Amino acid sequence: GEDDKKVEVTLGRVLSRQPGIVGRNTCVVGATSEHDEWKGKELVVKVSWPATSRKSETEFVITAREKARSMPEGKRPDWALDHLPDILLSQDFNHGADSTQANLVAFFAKAMFAEAEKFEYEKRICRITVQERLYPLEELRTVQEYAQVFFDILQIHKWLYDHPGILHRDISPGNIMWRRTVDGHLRGVLNDFDLSAYRHETGPSSRQRTGTLPYMAFELLINDENGHPPKHLYRHDVESIFYVILLLCCRYEVVANQDLDGRPILE
Repeated sequence: GEDDKKVEVTLGRVLSRQPGIVGRNTCVVGATSEHDEWKGKELVVKVSWPATSRKSETEFVITAREKARSMPEGKRPDWALDHLPDILLSQDFNHGADSTQANLVAFFAKAMFAEAEKFEYEKRICRITVQERLYPLEELRTVQEYAQVFFDILQIHKWLYDHPGILHRDISPGNIMWRRTVDGHLRGVLNDFDLSAYRHETGPSSRQRTGTLPYMAFELLINDENGHPPKHLYRHDVESIFYVILLLCCRYEVVANQDLDGRPILE
């Protein structure tokens, strides 16, 4: 951390893993810690390999949470905090000059046996974050709870765009999560800001198309006449939210089955 304190966490069960040859290959593991400020909290450790050209997820979350705390006085001016993730620690691990990644960069630059074609290897960094554990959509129990979560997601998504000026750009079922407050109220949480951008920014932040393919707006799947994908806009994220709702309504129903931990699941 920033204060260079040693922090130990105990890893538990793998909660999610994103397989793939190209991409962030995100792995999320349940965790606990005896660290004074974290003791008794349900935590997760997230290990991912984002492109070095992208801003850190932690930057976006800190910016949003600071903006929420500084909103003008009124009824619950900091309501947005209930709908944002809480990142406790984030650390990046760079690659050495003789690392596999550095060698791949040199290998692709030579483009041997490629008939004069040039390949650009996208540099990535290993990023490990510790944050409060959130819960997935499939663990909700009733239709009313689903409605509440999606209402919250639409509200916080609009707030992020209007106030800190952040566009999420990766709406998918895995990034729409929830928590319960200390008084037991359900709150939808928009999670995973790895692919986010500030709304005033133009141009791509990576060589890979931004988003989760099955939920991306149709317009984003078609390149312009120069072969470039269109700029990601607010309405594209809203279209992605619609696709998530459509999938849930058409493909799943809430049933009484339980997972290994005894929680209800979607089938």
